[in-house]
Amino acid sequence: MIPFPLALPPLRIVTLAAGMLAIAALATLLHVRTSQRDAAIAHAAAVQASFDRTVTGYRAAREQARRNDQLNIIRVGVQQAAISEKSEHDYQDNIDRLRADYARRLRAAETAADPGGSRRAAMPAAGPAPGGIDGAAGEARLPLADALIASEQAERLAALQAWVHAQAAIDMDAEVRSRAGMDDGQGARSELN
Repeated sequence: MIPFPLALPPLRIVTLAAGMLAIAALATLLHVRTSQRDAAIAHAAAVQASFDRTVTGYRAAREQARRNDQLNIIRVGVQQAAISEKSEHDYQDNIDRLRADYARRLRAAETAADPGGSRRAAMPAAGPAPGGIDGAAGEARLPLADALIASEQAERLAALQAWVHAQAAIDMDAEVRSRAGMDDGQGARSELN
């Protein structure tokens, strides 16, 4: 036997059901797309916030580095000035000592040349006898005035060398390394030796 065909619902109900199904599908799709959009907006906001924090961090680091550089320039300048002042003081003390020694030797030479203290023109004293056939005759040294000039020039060169060594020993980056926690334990090298 052939069964009777099932009765089909009226077309209106089918259309209504199809419409409701389409609306449900569109609502689900809209909800999914809205969620995706909201997630994309939240991600873009997070990326922008991260970028802004990075830029702010770099600007702050740049400003801190600039301040550190300025402080380091001041520190090095103070050390250089202290070295220069000490070197100048030491040099002047040594020159004064050399000149006082020269004056003492000059007075001793004048006294030896004129033991009587008379006011007449002093005659040069005879030098010591040569020490042998090839011994040095009386004046084997520089005259006192020339010895003073040579000593002053030698002292000037020694003071300049000491100053250059002390200036070169200044650690230009000690403050930067210590702020960064990279100090190797040596710190600033001896500036004044």
